[in-house]
Amino acid sequence: YTDGVLRNTANVASVNYTGMNSQNLYIGTMRALNSYWYPFGGDLDDIRIYNRALTDSEVLQINNAERP
Repeated sequence: YTDGVLRNTANVASVNYTGMNSQNLYIGTMRALNSYWYPFGGDLDDIRIYNRALTDSEVLQINNAERP
């Protein structure tokens, strides 16, 4: 979502994050397997992490609540 508008979807299987949970979380950059860093070319102004997927209506509700 960008400003409350759905931009992309993906069909993914359930993932086991146990191995990932022991790794550092980097926001705004990506580390490739070959240890090269790729910085994010843009701005991040609102980041939220949830423990589940939000519904379309929940995303719209959050977006609409924060708009002036």
